[in-house]
Amino acid sequence: MELINVERIGDTAQDKKLAKAYARFEQLISEIQHKDLPQELAEKINRETRELNTFEGSSKELRKHIEKAKDRIVVLLKNTLGIVPSGYYKAYWMSMGVFVGFMIGALIGFLTGDITDMDSLIDSITDLDSVGIGLPLGVLPAYIYGHFADKKAYKEGRELNVESGRALP
Repeated sequence: MELINVERIGDTAQDKKLAKAYARFEQLISEIQHKDLPQELAEKINRETRELNTFEGSSKELRKHIEKAKDRIVVLLKNTLGIVPSGYYKAYWMSMGVFVGFMIGALIGFLTGDITDMDSLIDSITDLDSVGIGLPLGVLPAYIYGHFADKKAYKEGRELNVESGRALP
């Protein structure tokens, strides 16, 4: 099934952010055109594009709507075909690494802190020295894992030539 193109609504000559959002969406659709998509998936993508083509609202709302539609399409592609934008896994695992690193830092602060009351407990958990130790311990392995997952997706032909820009589930 052929994917429909997005029709630019609004003044993209004046609103550079809107023009950028449209360009990213159009690039994603262009990359997907070359893939062999199941009929149901192509219909869902076309539904997202039709919603954009009939959107009524301000430029700011339209820009947000375009980004959300792009994100929904990326999640659909990942969940159905395993296709992801370049850098997807790195962004995803880096966000997980920051979370785990913060938890490691809080645990180090808890274990090394002098806890006498609730205030000292909170101070020991949020101690920036401990968090500074924990963050690299979480981020580094996550970065490495995400890098190799992206390489694997590229080798298997599951990577789109589109930047993800952010971590999506």
